[in-house]
Amino acid sequence: MKSLNYPVKDFNVTSPFGPRLHPILNVVMDHSGVDIGIPVNSEIRAQADGEVLKTWIAPAGGLQMKVLYKNGLTGGYAHLNQILVSPGQKVVRGELIALSGGAPGSPGAGLSTGPHLHYTIRDKNNNLIDPLSIKYKPYRGTRALAGMPFFPFQNPKLVLAITFGSIILTRLLKK
Repeated sequence: MKSLNYPVKDFNVTSPFGPRLHPILNVVMDHSGVDIGIPVNSEIRAQADGEVLKTWIAPAGGLQMKVLYKNGLTGGYAHLNQILVSPGQKVVRGELIALSGGAPGSPGAGLSTGPHLHYTIRDKNNNLIDPLSIKYKPYRGTRALAGMPFFPFQNPKLVLAITFGSIILTRLLKK
């Protein structure tokens, strides 16, 4: 599998790819990507050189965009607060392309229980791929938390407590 940069500085997965109990609709459904718990207005960066395919807003995913990367993979980003690029625009690896949203009630949030980025990857045949199966190149200073255990993203205070606890534990273990 071809590599990409992480889309955000801290890749902290809060909801996995595949079947899950939807936190708002309370039904089991396929989750087309992963949710990455990050604060509102976190920087979303181009993962490789590519082109913005489209931007749109929808009831479930809120403000969204798709970027086709030169390696043949397409990155999808949902629950955005602001998109900083336009359809047809060329982007380069590491370029700032959007700001995250996802806070319930914010304009671009869609169906959201708290601030996060819904992140999808598709192959050249438009098949969904588990984003955790991709080989990533972290940005300088990025904490690679993609392998941490998953937990429901229904209680933002619990998400923050577990996230900060994981960060502190990681730093203690590195000493």
